[in-house]
Amino acid sequence: AEQASAFVDVYAAPPPTARKFAADVSWQDLSVLLMRFLGSKAATRSLDDYAARQGLPVNLQAPIDANLVAHVEKLIAGAVGSCLARVVVAATVKERQNRDDMMHLLSDASTQIEMQWERLQEAVQNINQGISMFDADLRLVVWNQRFLELLDFPDSFGNVGTSFETLARFNAQRGEYGPCEVEDMVAKLVRNAREFKSHQFERTRPNGRILEISGKPLPSGGFVSTYSDITDRKRIESELQESEARFSAIFQLSPVPMGITSTQAPFPGLQFNDAWFRTFKRGPEVLGRSCTAYGLWSHPQMRTAFMETVRDTGEYLGHEVLMRRGDQTAAPREATGI
Repeated sequence: AEQASAFVDVYAAPPPTARKFAADVSWQDLSVLLMRFLGSKAATRSLDDYAARQGLPVNLQAPIDANLVAHVEKLIAGAVGSCLARVVVAATVKERQNRDDMMHLLSDASTQIEMQWERLQEAVQNINQGISMFDADLRLVVWNQRFLELLDFPDSFGNVGTSFETLARFNAQRGEYGPCEVEDMVAKLVRNAREFKSHQFERTRPNGRILEISGKPLPSGGFVSTYSDITDRKRIESELQESEARFSAIFQLSPVPMGITSTQAPFPGLQFNDAWFRTFKRGPEVLGRSCTAYGLWSHPQMRTAFMETVRDTGEYLGHEVLMRRGDQTAAPREATGI
């Protein structure tokens, strides 16, 4: 009954600023609690960062206050959800007898959560993409080392509770978004992030690396994003475009009649150069049609054999065939296909 009433008390509890805390609850108690859910390193760093922001020394024997309780709740909520986080923190700040009963009740659950958290961290660390997850308060709850590497963030940012605003300001200050008014850019980015919308875009970093960033909102608020380095892919695409442009220029300027034809029957023509149109006195209406349909080859069976040979062997070199122009005059031509 006492355990059940403890859970009921939590859901009916007043906001942190109005709560009463047991006199013997210290920073040490909340530090131990955080370690259960975040691990020793992340818990210590989170409390150190909190103390620095508050202008306080880190004194684990000091009594707690409402601000610290709220901070710890947010951190744990990122790992287990806001409802369970409030239960756990409430159990810690109550009188010792109730607190011990509640913590015993939650011990197995927290162990399971810690195991799941470790498995999740191991999984995301082995993914080649960068991954980040922010909660509804835009605080970092999940990430991997690749995320920090791709965006050149210091390792100190890999910390549960690091704010999206902190990352945005760091980027703006070092010129990641180009020339801008830093605080205006930060406000804009935070405002956009709070919309929690799906997004996908490419961003070229100042170091020349190109990232593809995709994100989706989470049902409980917040969002998860992936970061892929697509620099090599974009380079290859650019090289292919340049190669295609060079080929197109050579193809169009060649004095030799040339055409590009599908290798699938009935072998429609896909593209012809200017010399081809002039030589055979044809217009663009032939594009997409098989040349047997408009009588280019005087002997259609030869054209079929020509195309099948090109398709099957890769080439058909220097064979003389009779071809018919648009004015229906015919002339022998040397046909070569590759």
